[in-house]
Amino acid sequence: VYGQSYGKATSPFLLRYNEQIIVNNSEVEDDVIIAAFQKIEDTRDDISLTYFEFSALAALIVFKQAHVDVAILEIGLGGRLDAMNIVDPDVSIITQIAIDHEQWLGSDRNSIAREKAGVYRPDLPCVVVDNDPPQSLFDEAAKCKAHIKVLNIDHSFQYGHLNVNGKDFSIGATALPIPSVLGAILAFHYAGFCLEQSKINKAINTSRLCGRFQQLSIE
Repeated sequence: VYGQSYGKATSPFLLRYNEQIIVNNSEVEDDVIIAAFQKIEDTRDDISLTYFEFSALAALIVFKQAHVDVAILEIGLGGRLDAMNIVDPDVSIITQIAIDHEQWLGSDRNSIAREKAGVYRPDLPCVVVDNDPPQSLFDEAAKCKAHIKVLNIDHSFQYGHLNVNGKDFSIGATALPIPSVLGAILAFHYAGFCLEQSKINKAINTSRLCGRFQQLSIE
């Protein structure tokens, strides 16, 4: 991340639990994760924690001990209800909204978007890259005074070119979902980083998301 140290917490994992906690592009070792779990166990007293709460706290402990400059946190389960949502972000991203987890989030995109808006924070930016953002995203932003920045409203993306405050960036071919790429670029911008075409190219060319659009050769 522009020469700074970073931590990344995502869920779920494919093969190893360690895939969920990354520091500077490397999986955290078993002993570090176990020590984080032990710290939680020694501290929680009689407080009952779910698997996801243990995982979120462990990742945050690891990042604190590693003194990372930037933490990239995936907020699942719609947003509001996710354990990682205890963190107040400098900038957040709402990706494309689909019908999922209906038993907790609701049966339509407007209801689900309202739950996702739980990542909003007053006076802080949130990038929205949904192609047709439900009205509830705007309503919730107005309620909590979040500064939402909506793709193709606040920023345009046409013919492979993203315009950010009058500056044009080319988005080349990538194995990653384009809305996610655009969301990441805009989030970096609103987090105060200086966007450069060369760094965008490097990120696009080197980033992989296992399990999404991944091609496997089987002989």
